[in-house]
Amino acid sequence: MAAYAYHAAVLGYHDETVNRFFYKALFAVGMDWGQKELLPIVLEVGEVNLRCMELLDKANTETYGTPSPTEVTLTVEKGPFIVISEHDLYDLK
Repeated sequence: MAAYAYHAAVLGYHDETVNRFFYKALFAVGMDWGQKELLPIVLEVGEVNLRCMELLDKANTETYGTPSPTEVTLTVEKGPFIVISEHDLYDLK
């Protein structure tokens, strides 16, 4: 989730809810809490991660346009090579 937030931030998109959750979660990891205290935070990870993915999608779409399927070759060639995911669009630019 931090990587998704970082990629969005590189494009100038931020979400205070996501940022605040990072502090909350990192604080919780440092505590000696049990399941009762940690479970609500773990469940919140899913909610905040969805919001973070929406932020990254908005950042990428508004910056680079709506993605469309593209045919690629499936031929395996001798390396070296670099694997690029949709999260690395700024790096490709």
